[in-house]
Amino acid sequence: MRRRKQDSKKQREKELLKLDRLRNELWEKQRNLGYEKLEEPYQRGYKRYFVVREDVARSKYGHFYEELLPYINTVEYSLNAEFKTRKCRRKKGKKQYTLKRQYLHQIIHYDFNKVPSKFHKHFVERRKKYYRNHYCKYLVFKEAWRYRLVIEPNIITHKRIIDSKLESDIQKLDNYIDKQLLNVKISKAKSTKHNYHYWDYHELKFREKQIPIRKLRQQLYEEKIETKVIKMDSRGCPFSFYLNTYIILHLLHHNRRSTAAAIANSNSAILRIVLVEYINQSNQDTRARAS
Repeated sequence: MRRRKQDSKKQREKELLKLDRLRNELWEKQRNLGYEKLEEPYQRGYKRYFVVREDVARSKYGHFYEELLPYINTVEYSLNAEFKTRKCRRKKGKKQYTLKRQYLHQIIHYDFNKVPSKFHKHFVERRKKYYRNHYCKYLVFKEAWRYRLVIEPNIITHKRIIDSKLESDIQKLDNYIDKQLLNVKISKAKSTKHNYHYWDYHELKFREKQIPIRKLRQQLYEEKIETKVIKMDSRGCPFSFYLNTYIILHLLHHNRRSTAAAIANSNSAILRIVLVEYINQSNQDTRARAS
């Protein structure tokens, strides 16, 4: 009986791995479709990048710095030519904008071997703190003043080739995997550290009950739900308080532990759906900012 269960589990894992290989093959085909040239190119915003300064280019070392530029150049895009970014706070109710900074590429040690050895002495090592006592080392070009920024229109001349049948196959496979909650199982079958959190699974569990978020919020306000949450004070003593719906929606953006406690202690399915939707959106925003 035990052997039979093990064999069925192995067979299921093989099917999951086969499904994962099929998905990767479809993605690879989609990436390799290439691009096709547009009949009428069009402009989409502006791009900004570094070039060698005129006085440096005329000097005897101009060719040297032009060879180095492809390794440290960076390109940024903007819808307007001013390249301004919005500040977090307003001033007298008005939006404030500041000039977006752009720096030369900071090379990590792994990629530094790709840079020719004749350029190595022109870099200096720096480090920055990215998590608690963990530091990341990188190399920066010493003489950044030898380059200047140039802004020019961003002209789109090619577009990606789209295969409708391939897109349909990928969408059907993704829908099947999401509906059956197979992403976590596939990750475990591959014996790798999976990055699927409980909230992602929880959100998928309630996916069949999806309702527009505005309607859910209105229903939540109408229910007048109060949820009891137990927390610890500074001395380590437990105390309880009640979270009404308005406080819960406020805590979604400030305190995720209280939000998790609210989900765990709530008996309202609508409240769970609303909180899961908000947490999923905040996780996506966090991943986008980190990338």
